[in-house]
Amino acid sequence: MKKRLIKFDLLGEYLYVEDTIPTRAWKITDQKRMIANYNCRKAIWQQNDTTRIYAWFTDAIYPEIGPEGVSGLPGAILGLATENGSVVYFAQSIESKPIDEELLILPVKRKNVLTLTEFIKKMDVLFQENDWGKSIIKDVMSWR
Repeated sequence: MKKRLIKFDLLGEYLYVEDTIPTRAWKITDQKRMIANYNCRKAIWQQNDTTRIYAWFTDAIYPEIGPEGVSGLPGAILGLATENGSVVYFAQSIESKPIDEELLILPVKRKNVLTLTEFIKKMDVLFQENDWGKSIIKDVMSWR
């Protein structure tokens, strides 16, 4: 089982959440488009009964990454949108540069890492009196 470590900046306090990488049943289509000078193919994920997620990915860029932690396609996701248009991401440009490996090492102590369930409970307590905050957490968690 592959895992990921997510870093959330919550008003200047960093919270780390360890979670499994979700498996999504993508349907890759034959539709193509250019995004940031890369040939991309369209894929669709039926998130639930009412929501479809559309992704445009290129196999010319690895690893298999995308915005909002969305992944699972054979290449980088350069475009991502919900069916209703409430969330839309499209890369404007791609820049390749060397990676400073020290930036990849997060200053995390095991006691500071929450499970996804613990994180959601903490956010529920934090935003129990704030409907706006609750809706943001619900939206953020819908991608996870």
